[in-house]
Amino acid sequence: MLKFLFDGYAWKSRILVGVLTSLPLIIITPWAMRILAAEATPWLANPIIMAAVSALSSAVVRQLGLMAEPSLLREWGGYPSTSLMRWRDGYKSDAWKKRFHALVKERLGIPLASPQEERDDPDEADARIADAFAAVRKRIWGKKDLPSHAANTDYGFARNLYGCTWLWLFLSAASTVALVTVPVLLGKEFALPETIACLLLTIMIPILEWWVIKPQARHCAFRYAEHAWESLADQKE
Repeated sequence: MLKFLFDGYAWKSRILVGVLTSLPLIIITPWAMRILAAEATPWLANPIIMAAVSALSSAVVRQLGLMAEPSLLREWGGYPSTSLMRWRDGYKSDAWKKRFHALVKERLGIPLASPQEERDDPDEADARIADAFAAVRKRIWGKKDLPSHAANTDYGFARNLYGCTWLWLFLSAASTVALVTVPVLLGKEFALPETIACLLLTIMIPILEWWVIKPQARHCAFRYAEHAWESLADQKE
């Protein structure tokens, strides 16, 4: 638990995403407490309950991010780590690929496919790249001073936020509806600032999803894969 609390990856990719996703609920909580005559205040202030909610939110955020990842990979044509090293893909130059194919064989003892071998059996070529990248990840795991760690944290944040966008949108829309209908039905005060904030979120979330979050997830994924492969040039056995 303590390791989780001091883990920068967990804070950015899970807890921060959980806070952003819960923003509509955070916005309407003061209004809801006034509606309920503050009866829920002791429960909301209970640190044990808040810790449990945070842990649950973190687990949900991670699971939604993992569930969204396959659709992203289909759009990208597979794992970025594989695409970067394929001869048939044009993300990196042939000179870059030759260099890191050689480093993979030298440092990891895994011979990757030649251009002809890849044309003859692309699935086998991809499998070798996947095996090599698994070995690379094992080498760099937990090394927070490497550029790959920051890139992986950024990817985790973008992927998880993308996976949570539907929940984020639902909470924003539901909060907006509640802010509009409850005062009418119960004769309670109308919270204009909170209503405007939740309405703006409801409008902005789909825009952010397609124009910011999704492209950023792709950018961070390829940046992480590139940094991971390039770590072979900086590390010695």
